[in-house]
Amino acid sequence: MMNLNDKINQNRREFDQVEQANIEGIWAGIEANLAEDKRPSGWNLQIGSYWRWSIAALIVLSTGLLWLVPSSPERELPDLAEYYPQLKEQEQNYQRLIAQKETEMQLHELDVKKYPDLFMELELLDKIQAEYIKDIPAFKDNDQLINTLIRYYEQRIRILERLSNEIEKSKRHEHRAKEIAI
Repeated sequence: MMNLNDKINQNRREFDQVEQANIEGIWAGIEANLAEDKRPSGWNLQIGSYWRWSIAALIVLSTGLLWLVPSSPERELPDLAEYYPQLKEQEQNYQRLIAQKETEMQLHELDVKKYPDLFMELELLDKIQAEYIKDIPAFKDNDQLINTLIRYYEQRIRILERLSNEIEKSKRHEHRAKEIAI
């Protein structure tokens, strides 16, 4: 059996000869295809238009139906204290602190686009917390789950503090910009 190097050396002259491409023929084919695409075809135009209008109507109808269908109220997740009564006071303290921080910052009035990373972290943290709370009935006696559920509040407070710092930084920057402008 002949190895690859021997095969290459034996056919070296054939490999070294490069066939010239017919550039003019390639361009002629491209131009012909372009000219063909530009020609309006009554039947194709009607079908394309029909599908476009059908899709647009479908989008409008489905959007309208979403407004008509009453949305189910989002079910609020149970508190940890429902499953772990010994954590009731600690959880209430965390919830009170979080509510206080959110009120001080006027969290619901903040522009999400101004601090997208922090709001995304809060949203992700809430989703993870919701998943853990759903798992409580199956893993009720798991100490690691309890610690994770408590850490949720601590992490949320840290993120809110970072958001508060960013807001303060932004206000200081705006104040300095106004002073410089004066």
